[in-house]
Amino acid sequence: MSIQKQTLFDVYGDKGLPTDLIAINVFRIAIATIGIFLNASVVYVTFKCKTLKSPCHFLLAFECFSNAIFQLHSWLSMTVLFSVGHQFVNIRFCCQQLILIFIIGFSASFTAALLVSFDRLLSVLFPLCQVICAPHECVWGWAGDLSYFIFSAINFLTLVNYIIIWIVLKCHAVNNQNQG
Repeated sequence: MSIQKQTLFDVYGDKGLPTDLIAINVFRIAIATIGIFLNASVVYVTFKCKTLKSPCHFLLAFECFSNAIFQLHSWLSMTVLFSVGHQFVNIRFCCQQLILIFIIGFSASFTAALLVSFDRLLSVLFPLCQVICAPHECVWGWAGDLSYFIFSAINFLTLVNYIIIWIVLKCHAVNNQNQG
């Protein structure tokens, strides 16, 4: 008893493609097109805006550029679907010539994501300058002192609550062990 593997070409090679497969590809192209435009806008804004000139922003722009290159492959599949009589492409031609640039974009996208995560890890582990954003820094004088006191009291009460919760849970665990 052998199981035959049938490809889309084996099933639809003589008949043409079914409408549901075409509808799925049209939906995929619509989503990919939105992604291409959004990724391209991130790249454009990164290079036009003067405040986005840090290495992290350039890495994010590179990742978006790589994603946009990869997302273009959806349009390739659509041109193949709608070319009359040529719904299927020779696999060797597809792998060696058509898909190569998209594989490079796909690989570059994952590499860029790794580099962005590494950049963020380094910036968290070894910050060059300490930046603290606290609400009390936005006000001055007696209002700043009051807000600092209020936020300090809230933080202290939160700490006390968590200590009480820990003590209660520890007591329940000890009681359950003694009963069991």
